[in-house]
Amino acid sequence: MELCSKEHGIRSISRITGHDRGVLSDLFEIFALNACSVDAFLFHRLKKTRPEIIVFWTTVMMRRKKFSLEAHTGLENILEKNEINKSMRD
Repeated sequence: MELCSKEHGIRSISRITGHDRGVLSDLFEIFALNACSVDAFLFHRLKKTRPEIIVFWTTVMMRRKKFSLEAHTGLENILEKNEINKSMRD
């Protein structure tokens, strides 16, 4: 999560963690496909703030342009939800 928040690319995250770039790309796809569950986990279990979560999802969206239609839909829904929550707090 912290690496995504610092806006590292997949190649950079791969070098830092030692994981294959393809594996990281697939992981971002899985995050997108399960966006609602991942969002809830980040907020409730990891106690991340909404701004941190928005940065995470924005980073995931920017890192992988070849997501499936389902993944894009999940990300768009979660980003809209987070923007609505953000505006409701202000």
